[in-house]
This record gives sequence, C-alpha cells and structure tokens, in this order.
Amino acid sequence: MIRKIFSYGLTGILIGSLTFLAILTRQGAVTVTPQNIFSIWLMSLFIGWVSMIFEYDLNILLEIVIHFVVTLALVIVMTSYNGWVNVLLRHGWINLISFIIIYALIWLGIYLNQMIDAKKLTKLVKIRNKKNGLN
Repeated sequence: MIRKIFSYGLTGILIGSLTFLAILTRQGAVTVTPQNIFSIWLMSLFIGWVSMIFEYDLNILLEIVIHFVVTLALVIVMTSYNGWVNVLLRHGWINLISFIIIYALIWLGIYLNQMIDAKKLTKLVKIRNKKNGLN
C-alpha cells in the first residue's frame, strides 16, 4: 500500500510539474518563486493521491466527477495561496475552459500510455504462450 501511495504521489508530481512548465511556456516571462514550485508539487501530490479513487470499484462516472471536482478545488487553493486568484477571476470562463482542456489532455495522455502498456503486455503474453505451446 505504501508503494502504491508513493507511486501515485510521484506520478502526480511528475504530471503536475510538466503541466506547470507547459503553462509557463504560454505565459511568457514570469517570476516563479520556490514557494510557487513547492505549492505546485504539493497540489500535484494530492491530485496523484486523489487518483487512487480509480482503484475502487465505483461507478466510473462518479469517480471522474469526484476526481475532477477535487482537482479543481486543489487548483483553486493553490492559485489562491500563490496570489494568482486575481488572474483566475479576471478571466474566469477562459480559465475554466483551459482547466477542462488541460484535464482532458492529461486524461488522453494517461489513456494512450495505458493502451501502449496493454499492447506490450498482450504481445509478451502471446510470445510466452507461443514459447510454451499454448495457442
């Protein structure tokens, strides 16, 4: 269980850091403080942990809604902590649409990664079955 918590947390931090860097490329020249970076890491860690909800046998739509709402809440808290809430509110609808697009792109990336992993596993199983005479 500790390994799973560590794995989900680390994955969250990696995805969050990459997303933050991608967003910064669109922002132009901005000052990023250690406080900003730490808050991104902490938020991303929590989002990674919230992703563990998909390990349970709940309705997938319910899991997605819970994950989406908690992720949005964590982003708002992090934005407030960093003093970026004025920017968030000034362009409210645009930022919400941007959040939804980013959320969907991350889901797409995770889905594609899992599809690649599944194809690799299927190929390995077929090779092993062929080697053992199990067709």
